[in-house]
Amino acid sequence: MLLGQASHTCWLCKPNGSVVCGVGMGETLATLAFLSAIAMLLSTTTSYGKWLASLTGAFCSLEFLQSPFESIQQPGGSALLVAASMSFLLQYHITKDVSQKTLNGIGGSIILIILLSMFPEDGLQGTIHDYSVFENIRELVI
Repeated sequence: MLLGQASHTCWLCKPNGSVVCGVGMGETLATLAFLSAIAMLLSTTTSYGKWLASLTGAFCSLEFLQSPFESIQQPGGSALLVAASMSFLLQYHITKDVSQKTLNGIGGSIILIILLSMFPEDGLQGTIHDYSVFENIRELVI
């Protein structure tokens, strides 16, 4: 298979089958975060899924770390940070014996909506604007 060609179709792939930006791994992690949010939502019907929130948070964090530094200025970068922090907070409360099914269901649906609505279809890309390091740090803090 050629580099940048997808063997499947998903919401992060272009209609011609090529992966956005020619980089497969970053979008793969966002897709895995999306799928693990679906698994969180579906885990309300079973007793399994105690660590699904941390899996979602890890995928979102790794996707953000692989993205360009100025991606915090884009809606997709901030969506990844919101989803990751929410996932880790949910995992903390699940390990403290709060209702796992309730937290996974509500948290999974919210993370699912955040990723669907805020993550761009074309993936995270470098912007034409030049942001200073101070502006990027300010966005991370706020």
